[in-house]
Amino acid sequence: MVKMDLFKDNHPFSSFAHIDLAKARVSRDSPTIFVCGGLVDVTSADIKSVRDLFFESMSKLGHDEFHHYCIRAETFKDYKDDGRYKDLSEFENDLAHFASLLIIFLESAGAIVELGLFCNGEGLREKLLVFVNEYHYEQDSFIRHGPLESLKQDNDSSVFVYPWDMHNPGSLGDEIMDIIFGDILETISRIPKSEKFLISNPGHQAFLIYECIRLYRALRIGEIQKLIAIHDINLSDRRIKNLIYLLRISDLVGIKTFGKDTFYYALRDEKKVSLTSKSKGQPFDYEGTRIAASVYYYENRSERLRQHAIDSVYPKGEEENVTD
Repeated sequence: MVKMDLFKDNHPFSSFAHIDLAKARVSRDSPTIFVCGGLVDVTSADIKSVRDLFFESMSKLGHDEFHHYCIRAETFKDYKDDGRYKDLSEFENDLAHFASLLIIFLESAGAIVELGLFCNGEGLREKLLVFVNEYHYEQDSFIRHGPLESLKQDNDSSVFVYPWDMHNPGSLGDEIMDIIFGDILETISRIPKSEKFLISNPGHQAFLIYECIRLYRALRIGEIQKLIAIHDINLSDRRIKNLIYLLRISDLVGIKTFGKDTFYYALRDEKKVSLTSKSKGQPFDYEGTRIAASVYYYENRSERLRQHAIDSVYPKGEEENVTD
């Protein structure tokens, strides 16, 4: 166990040692959904694919919540450079534990490749939801009798077949698109709303890092490393950057460089891990800790860079609106 004196007693970071991670739970109330498929061109008025139509139809059909849930697959094309991942398999493993759902609109060569990767990835296939064109599904093809049949055998509600014109995907129509939204919502309803926190689960580690950042407003990589090490989660700088990459593409964490230091800050005030105090099993005093941290930053000249970073990224007075 890492000693609790990594931080001085009067430093707000020391309060993180009082959390009982054995009783923590990861919230899945707001699902993280990665969406793969055909071309999406936000600069064009023309619908390029059913996936493009899916994103265009969210507000039109009254499903604005999906803007919050869904992330385009293009967002993580740079996993090796920006994410500092060594290889695809490492990224896939983290993604499997982090994401709530993986949706594939099977309408392009790239989507077929992604289907193969996700079907074979450990921990990924049970999170797959595939939408396939009726014509292609009815053909005597390797895709139907290979990965799709395998998925259906595991879960009959993992593959959905609908008719659409491959050359005019925008003609699919609102009625069928609304049914597709219903299929996804039904799948989401079956996802457990919370799960026990496991220190070895990389998705849970990522959400704990997010909670550290959300609690303390702006953190350096080394500070994140020390905070989670208090609870025997010992990760290298590279692994922390891997997990922060997942948080960044999910619009949970942003980056702010001030002076010579790089800080990570929360883009949302949304609880991802329910934290419990070691003291009599009471909920962790999130609001009190955040306020104490804000006072400490303001009163100590050594925290000037952090305070400037916080002032530049958070609306004034946001500390008063805390989600504990």
